[in-house]
Amino acid sequence: MIVYKGPSQSKYTVLEGNRRLAALKILQNEKIARELNMSVPKLDVKKLRTTEKIKVFRVKDPLDARAYIGFKHINGPQRWDAYAKAKFATKWYKDFRKEGKTIEDVARQLGDNNDTVRSYVGSVLILEQAENNDIYNIKEKTNRGKFAFSHLYTALDRPEYREFLGLKQGWNTEPSDNPIHKKDLGKLREVLVYMFGSKHDNKPALIQSQNPDIRKLGIVLSNEVSLMKIRNGSDLETAYLNTLNSGDALEKILTDASIILARGTELLPKLNTDSFTPTLLDFVKEIKAQIEILYGYINNKTSEKNN
Repeated sequence: MIVYKGPSQSKYTVLEGNRRLAALKILQNEKIARELNMSVPKLDVKKLRTTEKIKVFRVKDPLDARAYIGFKHINGPQRWDAYAKAKFATKWYKDFRKEGKTIEDVARQLGDNNDTVRSYVGSVLILEQAENNDIYNIKEKTNRGKFAFSHLYTALDRPEYREFLGLKQGWNTEPSDNPIHKKDLGKLREVLVYMFGSKHDNKPALIQSQNPDIRKLGIVLSNEVSLMKIRNGSDLETAYLNTLNSGDALEKILTDASIILARGTELLPKLNTDSFTPTLLDFVKEIKAQIEILYGYINNKTSEKNN
């Protein structure tokens, strides 16, 4: 564990190893385990005695421990997720900046790629700006589970998002605490709600899968008519199809339909006789009629073109 005690402190602060310290306290004190409603193994006296003393490194300054902690959790055996890494790197960047150092210095200490660290830090600074200005808080997100931080830094690498948010090329080389101009804060909320949803506004996230939805949303943001569609409640796929010419849009729709129908064909051998209901037959008839219309029209137009 790594600990620090300042001149005015009477107790040490654990900088690294808090969970191990908590585990040791619980093993040594059954009362704590009961209060937490936890089940812990019963250790014999010899084993319990090994928890009384542990190796601790004391540092003169919390910053002295940062390189070790960062490397351990970013490139070492106990890795944080991308958002935790990014928040750690951003805090370090802010401290380094006061000393005239750069993101490259942070990346060097962390043993990570400069471009990755810039993407991380820039994205966290944008999220902090949104929160500080009451624009958006990740607690609003509608999707369950971990915060999909990669959606944001992946999007910000695309020119469509940068242009929409007023960010210039290379904006995150040495980003400020407020990368987005005040006039574009409304657009920032818009993008974050599209990405992560909003419980406050009762809006689901438009991004369901990073690939290809991040790309599609970027294209929609750069198309005035399609952007108006999602602003008025359209789903992402409908808005995206509007950015394509009619032929490309139809081809994509038919490609998607073909993939789905192929899945249905694969299920046929697994179905029993009870599965074939009148309702199912009606669905098949409707699909057949639509396919015949499409085939007849496209076939006629192709014949006309060839003649």
